[in-house]
Amino acid sequence: MFNDTPSTTDSIPWHSLAPQVALQQLDTQEQGLNAASAKLRLRQHGFNRFATPQRAGFFNRLLHQFHHHFIYILLLAATLTLMLQLWLDTLVILGVVVLNIVLGLLQERRTAKTLEAVQRLLSPTAPVLRDGQVQALPAEQLVPGDVVLLEAGNQVPADVRLLHSDGLQLDESVLMGYSAPVLKGISRLDADTALPDRSNMAYAGTLVLAGQGRGVVVATGSRTELGMLNALLDNNEPYATPLGDELKRLMNAVALVLAAAAALILLIGWLTPGVSGHSPQGLLQAMASFAVAIVPEGLPALFAIMLAISVRRLARQDVMVRQLAAVETLGTVSVVCTDKSHTLTRHELTVQKVITPRGGVRLQGVGYAPQGALLRENFEFPEHDDRADLQRLAQAAVLASDARLQQLDKHWQVLGDPLDGSLLVMAHKCGVEPDALRQQFTRLASIPFDRTYRYAATLSQDATGAQYVALKGAPEAILPRCSHVQTDTGLEPLQQDVWEDKLKKLAEEGMKPLVIASRQPDALLQTLTHQDVGYGMVLLGVVGIGDPPQASALAAVQACQQAGLSVKMLTGDHALTACALAKQVGIGDGETVLTGADLDALDEDALRETVMHVDVFARLRPEQKLRLVKALQANGERVVMLGGGVNDTPALEQADVGVAPAIHGTEAARQSAEIVLMRDQLPMLMTAVQEGRKVFQNFYKMVQFMLPTNGAQAAAIILASWFGLALPLMPVQVLWVNLVTAGILALTLAFEKAALPAARGQPIAQPVGSLISGFLVWRLLLVSGLLLVSVLAIFHWELQRGETLEAARTAALNTLVIGQIFYLLSVRHASEPGWQWASLRENPWLLAAIVSVLVLQGLFTYMPAFQGVFGTDAIDLYAWFWIVGVGSLVFVVVEFEKAMQRNVEGWGRAVLIYLLRHFDPRFWREKGLRWTLQFFLIIFLVTQALLMFLWSRDPDTFDVRANARQMVGVSANEPLRPGVITTATLAHIANTLLDKPGGYLSNDVTPPGIVMDNIPNWELGVLTQLRDMSLAMRDDLSRSQSQSAADPDLVRAQLRFNTDGKLWLFPPAESQFNEGAQALEAYLQRLQQGQAQFYARSDNLNNWLNKVQRQMGSLSIALSASVGIRQVKEEGAAMQRDGSVTPVPGIELQPEVLPATDDPNEVIVKTPRLKVDDVFYQARGQTWALLHLLKAIEADFEDILRQKNALVSLRQIINKLEDTQAMIWSPVILNGSGYSFVANHSLVMASQISRANAALIDLGTLLREG
Repeated sequence: MFNDTPSTTDSIPWHSLAPQVALQQLDTQEQGLNAASAKLRLRQHGFNRFATPQRAGFFNRLLHQFHHHFIYILLLAATLTLMLQLWLDTLVILGVVVLNIVLGLLQERRTAKTLEAVQRLLSPTAPVLRDGQVQALPAEQLVPGDVVLLEAGNQVPADVRLLHSDGLQLDESVLMGYSAPVLKGISRLDADTALPDRSNMAYAGTLVLAGQGRGVVVATGSRTELGMLNALLDNNEPYATPLGDELKRLMNAVALVLAAAAALILLIGWLTPGVSGHSPQGLLQAMASFAVAIVPEGLPALFAIMLAISVRRLARQDVMVRQLAAVETLGTVSVVCTDKSHTLTRHELTVQKVITPRGGVRLQGVGYAPQGALLRENFEFPEHDDRADLQRLAQAAVLASDARLQQLDKHWQVLGDPLDGSLLVMAHKCGVEPDALRQQFTRLASIPFDRTYRYAATLSQDATGAQYVALKGAPEAILPRCSHVQTDTGLEPLQQDVWEDKLKKLAEEGMKPLVIASRQPDALLQTLTHQDVGYGMVLLGVVGIGDPPQASALAAVQACQQAGLSVKMLTGDHALTACALAKQVGIGDGETVLTGADLDALDEDALRETVMHVDVFARLRPEQKLRLVKALQANGERVVMLGGGVNDTPALEQADVGVAPAIHGTEAARQSAEIVLMRDQLPMLMTAVQEGRKVFQNFYKMVQFMLPTNGAQAAAIILASWFGLALPLMPVQVLWVNLVTAGILALTLAFEKAALPAARGQPIAQPVGSLISGFLVWRLLLVSGLLLVSVLAIFHWELQRGETLEAARTAALNTLVIGQIFYLLSVRHASEPGWQWASLRENPWLLAAIVSVLVLQGLFTYMPAFQGVFGTDAIDLYAWFWIVGVGSLVFVVVEFEKAMQRNVEGWGRAVLIYLLRHFDPRFWREKGLRWTLQFFLIIFLVTQALLMFLWSRDPDTFDVRANARQMVGVSANEPLRPGVITTATLAHIANTLLDKPGGYLSNDVTPPGIVMDNIPNWELGVLTQLRDMSLAMRDDLSRSQSQSAADPDLVRAQLRFNTDGKLWLFPPAESQFNEGAQALEAYLQRLQQGQAQFYARSDNLNNWLNKVQRQMGSLSIALSASVGIRQVKEEGAAMQRDGSVTPVPGIELQPEVLPATDDPNEVIVKTPRLKVDDVFYQARGQTWALLHLLKAIEADFEDILRQKNALVSLRQIINKLEDTQAMIWSPVILNGSGYSFVANHSLVMASQISRANAALIDLGTLLREG
């Protein structure tokens, strides 16, 4: 029985069901539903139309426009000026607010129009079988189970499972995206058949081209494929434009500055209530002035005007912009996703190649225009009388076709099947006139094309009574029916394998093969049946049909790629066709292609990786195109999508910029797109991209020009408030500068030519990082500071001259405007001089704007009406002299900055050329052998010096707790088992020996090539602590008592770490050491999982601390011996009783023993001068490792140390060891740098270790006795 829940029928793969099974599932029959059943189902399923989202009311949309930092700040300023009864200021500010809100409301209908356009694709009426009778019902009344009739010219009203097909062909390009007519049948298909290959289904919105059919409705309204596409439009994720994001960041920064400044002004007033100007009214006035000063009020309006100017420029080049923001977004796009039809191809089927028994012929010309030359494979153009083979084939093709060609407004169109139309165009090119041929023959009968026999045939008769059977169709249907081929000399036997090979090559070129055959019947026929066609047909040839690329497609794709844009093809067509076209136009490698089925098998992470290196995607459904666009955006790409079908609308909506063709694009696609190309050509897109890049660059110049003015104004007001001075600029004067003078001057930047990188097509994702970049901050500070100093200096100077406050403010404001004019001349170019006359003439609006501003400033200063409104006063010529002089300071300083940049670049180029010249063999021969050897010796020494710096760097200290959590993979909230931190620290130390620059063979001061020490000194010091701690863990810390068995991983690790230094050779030593590190990490993982033991007891720790104590004492003596230690032979700590030197544990070298000059019983123990740095770095390596081990012990043994009152002693040791790791700036054998320029490195280290050792002794005592 039919189930009324939509989800039940939606989940059924109708294409996999036989027709009768589908009828049973829907509880209907071939005669259709009765009226009562249809009425019930209409209540259950609803009308056959798309659900449209409820649009917010006008009041809610109006409130939404106020939700912007820019509006908030302006409303705050308007409120403050209103409280101060500054009516003009209030009106001007509110006018700016109203303008921005109106612009926002005017752009809100775009999505609604798109949905309305998709809704209009549903057929208004449909022929339906109800109660066994054919009725013309409104399409919205269709329900699942209805049986509808399909005829040529009709639009499919719902998703239909076909029950009968008589040559039914559909144009599915609106949904699938490819142009070829699709022949429909009724045979059941596999359940996993892709949507474009479901030949027994007809989908809502597609158009019937030819034939007839009947089917049962399986889905209506929002549950159809078109309805689900409509839902994708409504669910697309919103995106922000790049400059929109940057403007938002800018306004957020402005809001923070404003809040901080307001708090500062109030704090000043509260702390200094008696200071002049700090009254409540004065503070409010300062806050209002600051709010108006800090906000670049004219910037959004200027941005909109600049976009409008660009839109006009694009319109003159047949690029229509429907949304202003799309222009600036185009300047940042990095990926172009394009459908195949109308953008890369003409969407007009064309016979591109004809193969006859004589050979292959290429047909030039594309589309339906019946002109084009012929070119045989031997590159000869066949003469008119040398086309017999082609004309025989063309005559048969015409007689087997039903379409007609007509010319409308210089454009050729096909009436009927587009495939038949391409055959008519081919006939014209071969010299056959279709209309004249059809007049010579009378059609007696025909067999329409169907999916069972896969061919169409006609029976025609000429004036003499001779009959002629013409056949066209799929190769697999016609070749077996052919026995001979027609040549110029007569009939010859057909060689099947030869022709199958030719057909295979056609398919590899992306063409659809169509076989043409004919024969004269043995007896006169009155009708034509499949038995009459029979076998023994004569093969005339094969035509290769395709949708060829536009003439400009290859150049356009190359232009995109040269501009740094990645071009990707997203099509619903077959993979082989997509690959062939991609190869022709230069997209991808011409071989790699992914289908929709391949995409379904990828998760989101895999898709994000795949989409970056695959450029051709075929057999895509609309939701798959949408998914690809989202994957690219998730990778940080900005995507422009070109498409003209309804199937492209979700991707067009989601893309950063959607572009649709005007001529062949659907209304839904045009409504979804932000840009419409009036000519369906890909090169038009590059025009728009270049314009977008110009917008991006020029708007950055605008921001760079306007923000320093706001910064100078705001800083002047803050300083005046701080010192209780009169405000140098009033709110209405600030508005004059921001909206009038700065606006007029900044607007000229919209007409600047694109900078050279954009002209060469370099991608501009972020012109200088972002609007709030380091360079912008530098320019903001520099220019704001210059303008601030200029304004305050003139303001103070005018007051000192005894001028009125109004005159001083007028002079200050004119100084600001003059500074703006000079800065405009500089900001136009990043590095080129701004004073060159040729540069000034590049922008015809520049001088006009400067003159206009100067005229306005004259009116502002001297005209009484302006004086009354803006509170200005006349100033004398002497003041103007100083105003121009001080205002030009900005130009001088900024040009000097640019000159420095140019010169540095020039020096860099000169140095590079000079160095490269020295590597030219001709230069060596010119200089001679001695000079060449000296040159390479210098290169070698310089290289070694550079490597020395790299090799001598000590590893940074690390957080032992964070390191432990990372190594065992636990979060900050999860507990660590005892011993994990110590073990992880030891493992990190072991890995450090492998990871240090140069590997485990690196030297401390000089790299291999100068001195090859067997064991590097720093590493030897670390290895000493690594050996001792691993031994302590094996023998003490991991065993409950001495009789307990040692942990096997620790045994293996300790053996590998105990490698003798003199046997440390590559590769066995490194691989063995690595095995030790791995064993230690294995113990660590088992320890965290509770499968290994660690005993945090004071007696276990004391054994290791005793060994460390002896090492620290020995290190202190060895370091002190760098300058010599005077000691008595019998009592010297470093001497044995026989007078020899006591070995220092962990130190591979021995000090010299020199006789003392004043006492024969004393000796001088001194480290050889060339070994001082070795001792120091061994000590530095030991203290580095020991520092981290003690930090780990502090964490793992915290309870024990707390019980023994030993935490303070341990932390004293750690503090002293941290001092040993100070930065080293020079070789240790010298005095100076890291520790100081006058203290000996070794003595400083010895002092620090001695103090640490004293605390270490205390620690051991506390652990033993506490």
